Amino acid sequence: MCGSGRYLFCMPEPRSLPAMVLDQIVRRNRTRLLKKMGKHRDSPWMRPCEEDLIKDVVRALQPMRCLEWGGGMSTLQFPDLLPAAATWCTIEHDTAWARQLSTMITRPGVTVKHVPPDDPRFTGDGDERSFAAYLAAADDGAPYDLMFIDGRSRAACVERAKTLLSPRGVVILHDANRDYYLEPTKSFANQLLFRDRRASGKRISGGVWLGSPQRNFRELFDVALHERVWAFYRGAGRLFA
Repeated sequence: MCGSGRYLFCMPEPRSLPAMVLDQIVRRNRTRLLKKMGKHRDSPWMRPCEEDLIKDVVRALQPMRCLEWGGGMSTLQFPDLLPAAATWCTIEHDTAWARQLSTMITRPGVTVKHVPPDDPRFTGDGDERSFAAYLAAADDGAPYDLMFIDGRSRAACVERAKTLLSPRGVVILHDANRDYYLEPTKSFANQLLFRDRRASGKRISGGVWLGSPQRNFRELFDVALHERVWAFYRGAGRLFA
């Protein structure tokens, strides 16, 4: 599960529910240990059940043109699942992080585009007015087969994705536990929402939403398996999440 081999922790790809959950629990605790040791994590900034869901979508979809709003370890790992000729463009608002992330990229076809906020005094997630240029920066490469939203002004990103996505393309929204991100998702003909116990917490984070104009997700990947995994973490497995 380590992609190109740049990462130290590799396990066989589990497909049964018990094996998948065990693998995720091991990875989750490893990330916690790295944090306590003050070491930089080498996996995307999300829980393993979220990472595995997104990776399964990318593997099955095999998109050629991809857009990511908000860079991270996902920028380094997810493109390793793409066809060799595929492109992945990440739009990042933070100057220092965009510069650092650019130096970490080794795969051809992956680029980081730094687009600062129009209003540097923005608060919270930021809105459409504060991130107008950040949103518009995606226009040049459209239409996209995959759009991954994990940065600023996410609701506005979802709204803009409606006009930038290919008919059978897929939008992935991270941190979909937050209700205010989901208002623009209502017009997508096909969608799935994965939420966990954090949706009702005080510090809401996590969750994944998938949307597409025409793509039937249950024909694309094993949706039922991931639904069972997430159900486990909402029930008996909540102590491990």
